[in-house]
Amino acid sequence: MGVTEHRSKETLIAMDRISDLPDSILLHILSFLPTKTAFFTTVLSRRWTHLCHDLQHFDFNQIQFHNGNQTCSDFSSSRKRLFAIVNWFLSRHKAPPIRTFRLTCDLALFDEYTTVEWFIRKVLGPNLQELNLNLQLSIFGLPDRKVVIPNSVFSCASLVTLRLNGGNVTFLSPSSSSCGYRLPSLKTLEMHNVKASIDDVAELLSHCTALETLILDLNCQVSEVGLRIHFPLSLKKLNFRSDFDPLRRIGIECRQQFPSICVSNLHNVEEAIINVTSRGFVLKFIVEFRWLRSLVLGNLVFTCLPQAPPDLIPELTSLRRLELAVGCFDTRYIMNMLEKSPMLKVLVIVFITDFVNKDPHPSRRWEHPVKVPTCLASHLKVIKIKGYFESRDDRDFFAYVLQHGLVLESLDIQVDRARAKELSLLPRSSKACQINFCWNQERTEKRELPHWGVTEHRSKETLIAMDRISNLPDCILLHILSFLPTKTAFSTTVLSRRWTRLCHDLQHFEFKFNQIPVGNLEELLSHFTALETLVLDSVCRSGEEGQLSICFPSLKSFHFKSYLREVLRLLLVIDTPSLKRLAIQAVSGFREIRVRNLHNVEEASIDIYKQSSVLEFLVELCRIRILELGLSVFDCLPEAPPHRIPEFNCLQRLELTVRTFDTRYIMNMLQKCPMLKLLAIVFNRQYVILDPHPSRKWELPGKVPTCLASHLQVITIKRYVKSRDDRDFFAYVLQHGLVLESLDIQVDRAKAEGFPEELSLLPRSSKTCQINFSWLYDYVNERKPEKAGTGK
Repeated sequence: MGVTEHRSKETLIAMDRISDLPDSILLHILSFLPTKTAFFTTVLSRRWTHLCHDLQHFDFNQIQFHNGNQTCSDFSSSRKRLFAIVNWFLSRHKAPPIRTFRLTCDLALFDEYTTVEWFIRKVLGPNLQELNLNLQLSIFGLPDRKVVIPNSVFSCASLVTLRLNGGNVTFLSPSSSSCGYRLPSLKTLEMHNVKASIDDVAELLSHCTALETLILDLNCQVSEVGLRIHFPLSLKKLNFRSDFDPLRRIGIECRQQFPSICVSNLHNVEEAIINVTSRGFVLKFIVEFRWLRSLVLGNLVFTCLPQAPPDLIPELTSLRRLELAVGCFDTRYIMNMLEKSPMLKVLVIVFITDFVNKDPHPSRRWEHPVKVPTCLASHLKVIKIKGYFESRDDRDFFAYVLQHGLVLESLDIQVDRARAKELSLLPRSSKACQINFCWNQERTEKRELPHWGVTEHRSKETLIAMDRISNLPDCILLHILSFLPTKTAFSTTVLSRRWTRLCHDLQHFEFKFNQIPVGNLEELLSHFTALETLVLDSVCRSGEEGQLSICFPSLKSFHFKSYLREVLRLLLVIDTPSLKRLAIQAVSGFREIRVRNLHNVEEASIDIYKQSSVLEFLVELCRIRILELGLSVFDCLPEAPPHRIPEFNCLQRLELTVRTFDTRYIMNMLQKCPMLKLLAIVFNRQYVILDPHPSRKWELPGKVPTCLASHLQVITIKRYVKSRDDRDFFAYVLQHGLVLESLDIQVDRAKAEGFPEELSLLPRSSKTCQINFSWLYDYVNERKPEKAGTGK
């Protein structure tokens, strides 16, 4: 083989890194692709053929089977090819079970309806998690023929997501109680233009006990008693639409269609989209939205809600984002909604260009509010106006919000270029407020394409063909970026604005061995709005002063490490209400630590050399289940008065790293952990002290720790070094450990000197207790143990 050929082969091998991934990850990647695209990989090797036959997620779309001609015969032939392929797959697929089935096509012939119903029955099983059917009526279809969803779909216990789309899709009431609705795992239900009885829809929803997302696009007749739906308590996102013909959008026919409205159990909904013409309907829904965080009111709502008396509109105390679709700049409507949203942070106003009126009715003229809305003075940060058209009251509104928006950060307006200069001169109360413009006319203008040469044109086509990763959805790209080091992930921001936005949506941030000023670090972290995991390893400079704030509502895991021997002159502030896992390792400690909202932390590892900081952490960790206290904590916490150490009523596992067998420290911690099940004591043999100070000598406790008498099952001692008080401690725990099952000791065989035999003769109260020994061999260069009081 020549040198050039050899290098080319090495280059190809270096490029093919995906083949090194295990089958489970490759199957996970293939599950995001359409099934036809996934099967293209079978030409690569036998391994990929085997992988495709193990697929559990199927996605079939008629468009992929078109020849490229937009003729009726091509649509018909593509539908036949699609049905033949699906039939071939389902007829031969045996294992593993199907978890996802998506089908998008149009229907024309009578047999095609029956075939789709057979597809549905074939994929149904105890492992099906997602069923997505998008079935549209062909122009040559049968308008009276419907695809009837089998009742067994609505009793599939494993189904998590169900999406039905198409006017030729329907489902019927259960024929008997034995085959009724039962969807205990369903979290997402979407019905678009599905033909069904509203009573059947209501009955179906009453059996979806875990439903979180509901999207209903009704195409059904409502009985004379009106609409009565009992929504599940678990519902978090609701999108309810009722699309009638244009004459009924006035609202009169809509009231006749829904003579009465009854809604309940919506107090857990967090996101909602409403677009109906009935004022009573809108108000009854909003009254139920007690904890709503995001609300979108469509253009049909604009035809009825602005005329409602303000006292009928309830207060939305938890609302953070409000989007209003309007036909004109009705400032009274907008201000009324601001008054009812005291915690609002983002306001979006969208002008519906198809129905826009230049000015609202004279009776809706701008009036200076008597009271400044609470959100405007304290919470509102962003106002966005899309598709804006100049109106009579716009300048008064903008001047008012800029004057009273004390925390306003951004006013984004899509406006004609001529108005921009006038609005930019208005005074602002918030120094951080930015007014950003984009131009209305630029939305419709088409840019002239450059006259490419033949070579340049082909090069561009080649680049587009090579860049297939950009066609992937954001969720997959974020999943891929999560496996990369953060610095590597951020290098993709040079590609395009999309990659910059993706990096700001990263949920995992890891920064190691890059010492940067704290101010720059805080500014960098402020760009991450959805952060869930944060790792900071040796990022602080020695002797630097300032404040490091970790305040992320979504953060679930935080790890901080610093190996500096000089005391960090930093103020560390941690305020993370969603945090589950915490690890702090700062050998030299901080100048000061302020922590709050750590009541949800379940696992924590603390290694800080400052008693006050350790105690402040322990007080906040009231619901901790697993706690590790490092060697630096051993140098300060044993001297703390026992009454200052809080009680851990939920703690089940405690690990203590020690220099010596300080039995008082260990017994004090046992007294504070009444539910403890496992105690681990780890000796740091590099800095071990043979015996504790005489003032720390063993004393018989006045009270037996609650955990020792009722919950403690396992005691593990690693790298144990024999000391003065060990026999007294072991005798005590074996005597009072009523439920103790195992005492595991890792000891040096050469220095045991009959210790295992002596310990095994001690009496035990628990009949099931086993004493187990494992041997630890000294390292060649291990330090000689130091005596008490000699220090490190």
